[in-house]
Amino acid sequence: MKLKKIESCDRIDFILNRLIGKKVLHLGCADWPFTQSKLDRGTLLHTKMQRVANNLVGVDLSETGVRLM
Repeated sequence: MKLKKIESCDRIDFILNRLIGKKVLHLGCADWPFTQSKLDRGTLLHTKMQRVANNLVGVDLSETGVRLM
């Protein structure tokens, strides 16, 4: 059996391209304990998802992370 060659790609771009105009439920959205540093650097995935998704709901167990967002 011959395996199909898969090109590598940027994980974030891959995700964001599939969310354009979609309704999305983002589980683990806060990325605690890195929430504040990612917000400061503009690298929090949930923030990027907000730019492309039609409707985005985030859920996370970390109250602190959600509060920071």
